[in-house]
Formats: sequence, C-alpha cells, structure tokens
Amino acid sequence: MHPWLADLLSAWGLVQRTKRSSVLACKFWQEISTPLLYREIHLRHIGIVAVLLGTLQCNTRLGEMIMDINVSCHVMSRYFQRILRMSSNSTQLSLKWVSATYRYSLYASMTPRK
Repeated sequence: MHPWLADLLSAWGLVQRTKRSSVLACKFWQEISTPLLYREIHLRHIGIVAVLLGTLQCNTRLGEMIMDINVSCHVMSRYFQRILRMSSNSTQLSLKWVSATYRYSLYASMTPRK
C-alpha cells in the first residue's frame, strides 16, 4: 500500500480530515477549529511544505498557532528556517528520517528546556 494511502485510511488521516472539514463548516466552527488544525503540523511530503509556507506568508496569525512540527520528508533548509521563524510559539520539533535502502527510521525530537 502506498504511504499516502495508508495515511488517508489511518485514524490520523480521519482526524486530519475532520479538522479540515470543521474549519469549513461555518464562522463559529472556523474560530474553534483553526487553532486545532494548526496546533500540530505534519510535513509528510514536499508539496505540503510549499502550501504551508504560502499559507503562513498570507496569514501570519496561523504561524502563532503552531505548537508542534513533525517532519518526515526532505525540506530545504531555507524554507524550513522560514517556517520555524513564522511559528514562533512552537515548542516541539520532531524529525523522522526513513531510508528505503536500509529500511529503518531515525526519530529525533527537540523540546526546549525550561
């Protein structure tokens, strides 16, 4: 099964679709759902990086809502730095590297010290 299809059919995929749908329901739900949608960002492929960057440039308030950033794809450093700068309230960064050659994953997570 293709990875994006597995994501789509997973519980995580259902939650993401529900969050996106609730934002579109009405203004009341948009106010409630937008912080939930942007609280935890998953960068799973390069297309999402471009869309997120464009969205944050158009509406800087959305960047303030980002608390967790999960990266599991290649992101060019200049774009990644811009996303990090625009998400000033983020407290957790998780990196996942998957190698098709060696068939293992490397997880790294950074949480700021208090």
